[in-house]
Amino acid sequence: MILLRLAWRNVLRNVRRSLITVVAISVGLASLVFLWGLIDGMNEQMIENSTSYLTGHLKVHGKGYHDDRKLHRAITDDPAIRAEILKNSNVKALSARLEGKAMISGTDKSRGVIVVGVEPENEVKITTINKTVIEGRYLRPDDKNGILIGDKMAKILGVKPGEETVLITQAADGSIGAGRYRIVGIFDTGIDAIDTNYVFLTLQAARDLYAMWGRVTAWAIRLNQRQQSAQVAEALSRQLGPEYEVLGWRKLLPSVVQAVLFHEAMTYIILGIMFVVVAVGITNTILMAVMERTREFGVMMAMGTTRSQIVRLVILESMLIGIAGIIVGNIVGLGINFYLASTGLNLEQFTAALESMPGLSAVVYPVSRWDHIAELSAIVFFISIVPALYPAWRAASIEPVEAIRGIRTRKVGQKMAREHKTQQRTRAIFWAIASRGMARNPRRALLTAGATAFGLAAFIVLYALIEGWYGQLVENSTRYFSAHVQIERQGFRLDMDPGLRIGGYEQILQKVEQDPRVLQASPRVQTRAMVSSPMASEPLLILGIDTQREQRVTQLQKVIVKGTYLAANEKNSIVLGKKVAKKLGIRIGEKVVVTAQQVNGDLGSAAYRVAGIFETGNEFFDGLMGLIPLSAGQELLGLGNSISTIAISLKDRRDSRVFASSLNSSMDNNGLEALPWETLMPVVVQMIEFSDVFFYIILAIVLFVIAMGIMNTLLMSVLERTREFGVMMALGTEPGQVLRIVIYESLALSAIGIVIGTILGIAVTAYYHNVGIDLTSLMQATEAIPGMTPILKPVLIIGSLWWAAIALFATGAVTAIYPATRAAHLEPVAAIRHV
Repeated sequence: MILLRLAWRNVLRNVRRSLITVVAISVGLASLVFLWGLIDGMNEQMIENSTSYLTGHLKVHGKGYHDDRKLHRAITDDPAIRAEILKNSNVKALSARLEGKAMISGTDKSRGVIVVGVEPENEVKITTINKTVIEGRYLRPDDKNGILIGDKMAKILGVKPGEETVLITQAADGSIGAGRYRIVGIFDTGIDAIDTNYVFLTLQAARDLYAMWGRVTAWAIRLNQRQQSAQVAEALSRQLGPEYEVLGWRKLLPSVVQAVLFHEAMTYIILGIMFVVVAVGITNTILMAVMERTREFGVMMAMGTTRSQIVRLVILESMLIGIAGIIVGNIVGLGINFYLASTGLNLEQFTAALESMPGLSAVVYPVSRWDHIAELSAIVFFISIVPALYPAWRAASIEPVEAIRGIRTRKVGQKMAREHKTQQRTRAIFWAIASRGMARNPRRALLTAGATAFGLAAFIVLYALIEGWYGQLVENSTRYFSAHVQIERQGFRLDMDPGLRIGGYEQILQKVEQDPRVLQASPRVQTRAMVSSPMASEPLLILGIDTQREQRVTQLQKVIVKGTYLAANEKNSIVLGKKVAKKLGIRIGEKVVVTAQQVNGDLGSAAYRVAGIFETGNEFFDGLMGLIPLSAGQELLGLGNSISTIAISLKDRRDSRVFASSLNSSMDNNGLEALPWETLMPVVVQMIEFSDVFFYIILAIVLFVIAMGIMNTLLMSVLERTREFGVMMALGTEPGQVLRIVIYESLALSAIGIVIGTILGIAVTAYYHNVGIDLTSLMQATEAIPGMTPILKPVLIIGSLWWAAIALFATGAVTAIYPATRAAHLEPVAAIRHV
């Protein structure tokens, strides 16, 4: 108890030193609490929105339906079984559903969609789609021919409430199912995947469409608490027997689960880097606080204090300061999180990037998880205690007389004397004195330089990771699909209307290829379609390509995993993504039928033999794309000799904007426009911009922690050398000269730290650039991000190093001003008497 009181008095005795240490701890902890809370909020939003808008918490299917979603696996809608499920005390509500694929047509446009037949009176208890209706109304039980569609689909089809649409599909009995439906409402969930791909009918209307009277594909269930899904699924599975499968939201939404895991993996990487920086800053501060007190510990030992009591005293002081820092850090971090949890963090400028992740929308609400708060607090508390043990033990191990006099060993003293004499011969006297100051206490100098070194190394590694990610997104998106520039009719990008075609394209092609910046240009036919096999139908983005030219524009021919790429003389062949082929249950050599809207508004269809299957490792490409020969695409859409776009590959993708601008200037407003990849792939651009926000937040935190560490180290150095500065000024050294000595020390230590940090950062980046960071375990999450594949390689941009080094060097110089000013304003007599 006596030691605790003494520790508390020591903390209060030097308020400035204690406050700086508390600030170093609290700032680091607050930044970590905010960052983790923001990512937890994103994860919670993905889960809640995905379950609330679509799946519910549980689904009951027929055995095998989840892996093979064929209509013949539907179950009988048995009222007795529904009643048994509702008897479970954890079940809040149940609604029957019938899901299938279809082609929806407006006045002159058609698209592939997922049709969901629901019971309106029960569905409102499961999901919240009814609350997202922005025009018209939600479905009613008596809407036999009513349909509810998303706002993005309504925009594509050019329809509004009250107008008619047509659904065409393959019914369960193999016949063609078709019907006319009047739009009763338009919904907007803010999630692109739902608003573009899903339409809702009443259950009875869906049964009529698919010829599935009395049957459903699933019972959707909402629980009292989402966290009970695994236990309830297991209990219902035992109760219903082997004819049914009961799946919780984690199995129903693997992309959401993997996206959460991907976020958490990236969070741990970023938190790991930040922990290093924060730990170095805290360690540096605490070490200097203890090392500065060597003389004080000597006086205490001379008065009878034992060595173990000194170590225990330092531990107690560190614990008190650590607790104070944790309390302040949590108050600040949680305060920010709670405020944003009520107001939301508006990220509307990154809407496309957010909507590329399942369930995310434009406003994010941070979530403070107490287990994460406890974990962060425990780690920071540990960091605040451990660094003090070594200097306290060392101070307690030396003789009291040596500690009081500040003597180390004769060997070190002789070495410093020789170094001082050598430096005195130089003309740069103040640099020499500054160097002596660093050599006098190498541990202090090492800690100060180490703060800068670790900060710069962390910055280099983090920057390289982000640059590698950016490069991968852009390179894969352009080499597998968009190319660097595309020429097309104005407005074509909105809905790929086949009527917006390019005639006489040969002259344009020839002109483009004459530009020295162009590697290759290739004509394309491009549209959205439906592809069908005897087993299933799926939406497809179909590309009709010139097989020879396309191989120099994109690189899909290099990722063929089965069969072969398109041959120039094969008119009726198709190459599909691996996921599309799997959903269709199709193999090499078998035939599929592609149906698409023609230029005259009619539906055109043709059969193609599957020649090859490609796999890029990304769902956007593998699950949505198919390639056919250019002539086949022209025939399918009735284009004659016209095309949809010209895809252009440049020698340097960084020229895309300038090149597109020059093309637009030369096309004389003839209805054509050249679009760079930044316009063609806005999701990729916004994901990069969105990541930049986090990057600069992290960079600001890193710089602040480093600044605190450097300033505190220099301040501790000044406090430790108070008597020395007093003697110097008593001997005639001017205050301005003392200030220069401290600033020179700061600049020298910053320069040393920058050199070490650059070497360390480049070494770590080079290692991971060669071996890559394997994200295979997060495959499904990376597949959901356009252009993202499982191996991430950091990329070092040398040009980015200089401004980071300058920023850190300037940080060292600026933070030295306060301790240097304090040293310059010491009173000589008071400083000499300082103990």
